[in-house]
Amino acid sequence: MESCNSNHKDSSEAILAFDTLYTTNHMKILKLLLPYLEPDYQKKLAIFIKWQELSFTLNFFKEYSVSLYSADFSKKKALDLKELLPMLIPYCNEKEKKLISQFSQIQNIMQMMEGFQEYMPIIQQFMSSMSGTTHSDSMFGNGETNMMDLLKNMLSEEQMAMFSMFMNENN
Repeated sequence: MESCNSNHKDSSEAILAFDTLYTTNHMKILKLLLPYLEPDYQKKLAIFIKWQELSFTLNFFKEYSVSLYSADFSKKKALDLKELLPMLIPYCNEKEKKLISQFSQIQNIMQMMEGFQEYMPIIQQFMSSMSGTTHSDSMFGNGETNMMDLLKNMLSEEQMAMFSMFMNENN
């Protein structure tokens, strides 16, 4: 994953953009006043601010019926997990961070496999010529040139465990 600072900056900007759309300057002023009030008043004002933000948001969507962050309101932003997942990290607990990291590793393995498939016919042909077997034998057979064994040797134990788990779910 990319550096945490740039991802945190990107996610902070996305949150700020959302907050900017659904709040007013008066609500921002009230938020600035919160730390200077007695605790009992802080609670009441915080609830009032959240209520105002909810009301403002409901009215905004009712009045404009628009999509967020888009100049072309008819299109939604495409989901790009490589972009989104690193931005989530600063807001996750340790268990969630580990899950996101594992998911990212699985994505990387799948991309590697997709790239590997492009060269599979060439590799099969090469391995068949080296061993005198057909490509189906060299790919999944029990011979010395088993392609799955070659792949297993390229992955770390953790990556292999995730790959095996993925392969078992798809069978």
